[in-house]
Amino acid sequence: MHVVLPDQHLLRGGHACLYVLHVLGYRRTAAVFGLWPLSWMVDIGYAIVARNRLWFSRFLFTRD
Repeated sequence: MHVVLPDQHLLRGGHACLYVLHVLGYRRTAAVFGLWPLSWMVDIGYAIVARNRLWFSRFLFTRD
């Protein structure tokens, strides 16, 4: 995931997800997960989901 800020700054991966959470109104959640050491855990979690997005989509979005 990539987010381009109004000042042309580029956010990628976990930092982009935290920014989106903040913009959507989950400011406290984004602030907590933005603290060290949780921020690097967000990056690792994002990388795992990004590499395995097909598996996660099958697991999370099954049709009954």
